[in-house]
Amino acid sequence: MNIALAGTSGGHISELRIICEELIKKENVFYITDITERTRALPGNNYLYKHFIRNVFAYQYHAIRLLFYLKKNTIHCVISNGAEIGIPALLAARLLRIKTIFIEHISRMTQPSISGRICYYLAHCFLVQHPALLKRYGAKASYEGAIL
Repeated sequence: MNIALAGTSGGHISELRIICEELIKKENVFYITDITERTRALPGNNYLYKHFIRNVFAYQYHAIRLLFYLKKNTIHCVISNGAEIGIPALLAARLLRIKTIFIEHISRMTQPSISGRICYYLAHCFLVQHPALLKRYGAKASYEGAIL
């Protein structure tokens, strides 16, 4: 099974790598993240992009490019914890009928992130890491304990 982890470099992609450690050992994992020295060293055929911040046109551009990337690599599931690329990655996956999972970042204890508020509607499975966030999201949100 081919799984894509979508998140910005630094804390988001590091958190995803820790959460998905067992998956990384067993499955083909692709990374969707911004270009840094550290992300260039990630194994595999990854989707690396130049950093963009809240640029509506960049979101659309990457969502379209990700449609081709996800299809070409026959991705079966996209897992994201938000920030920047998470939204276009989940949108492209949903358009291709690929399963999507969103995990709200561990740093979000009481207030939902902007990415979380948008991805709540895009994700098949939506997980929070603090029970206080359940009140802020709808019935689709699930708390299974702190994942990290």
